[in-house]
Amino acid sequence: MGYEPYVGRPLLPWFIVKFDSLEVSAKTKKNHLQSISSMMNQAIKEGALKSNPCKLATLPEMKKNEKVHRLLKSIDLEIIFESGGEYKRYYLFLYHTGLRTNDVAFLKYGDIDFKKKSIVRLIRKSKRVHEFPIADVLINTLDKGRNSDEPIFPLPI
Repeated sequence: MGYEPYVGRPLLPWFIVKFDSLEVSAKTKKNHLQSISSMMNQAIKEGALKSNPCKLATLPEMKKNEKVHRLLKSIDLEIIFESGGEYKRYYLFLYHTGLRTNDVAFLKYGDIDFKKKSIVRLIRKSKRVHEFPIADVLINTLDKGRNSDEPIFPLPI
């Protein structure tokens, strides 16, 4: 459905209908509302709107997920590592470094200091360079002669 039925009508009813019909979590709705509210505030500053319709929106209650994740057992780890196939090294890096998946996925050989046995890497979430010790089991999976710009985990084509 396009915007044509709403042209010339007040923004508020259109906005609430669209917002309420989103089939997303309460947290996602809150994030969307914050972004839209910022745009509406800018429209007010520019004289395009008199008030922000987002202030009248009612968010659904955010419920805390009560499910408790269970800890991995040794049998779980055996299954992961034995059936990891081409991803085994990736899983080993996740397990032994504690880094986030994206931080591991984008590691390059240049991020590994083989002499110090460490990973020196910009961590995206903190936006800071960190140095982490690297286990021998990980160093033994790496080819020390690779180009520093080469990814450790090439993306599938």
